[in-house]
Amino acid sequence: TNEEGDSGKTITTVTFEENAGKTLLVVHDLYPSKEAIDSGSTGAMPETLDQLDAFLVTLGSSAG
Repeated sequence: TNEEGDSGKTITTVTFEENAGKTLLVVHDLYPSKEAIDSGSTGAMPETLDQLDAFLVTLGSSAG
């Protein structure tokens, strides 16, 4: 869980769950208002998931 913003306005919780040998990634964002959603802060998720993917690749190569 990550509280973002000066006063912890947006709370993002990420969970990982194993399911049939695969990993289910669930992201929940809790925004204080519709205006906070409309401010464009949701646009960073694809970049964040790309960074996670790159990190997991490095873990896979170091495990072998």
